[in-house]
Amino acid sequence: MVPPQTHSLSLLIEELEKHDCCVPDEVKTSVSLTHYAVSTRYPGSYEPVKEREYLKARKGAETVFAWVEQQFNGAP
Repeated sequence: MVPPQTHSLSLLIEELEKHDCCVPDEVKTSVSLTHYAVSTRYPGSYEPVKEREYLKARKGAETVFAWVEQQFNGAP
């Protein structure tokens, strides 16, 4: 499978599920990270991220990263 070129985590998750990949709920809830990938990609006016938001986003990113890493390490 070749994933689409996108920053949309929800689209990537949909594609994985189409190919019978079981995506855990804690990874699915990380779709809110897409906002950071898109809004801060280009110069513009956006509000600074508060520490609480940052910590939540970081935890979500770590969850996704750990799951993806596990998928590759467990692959034949």
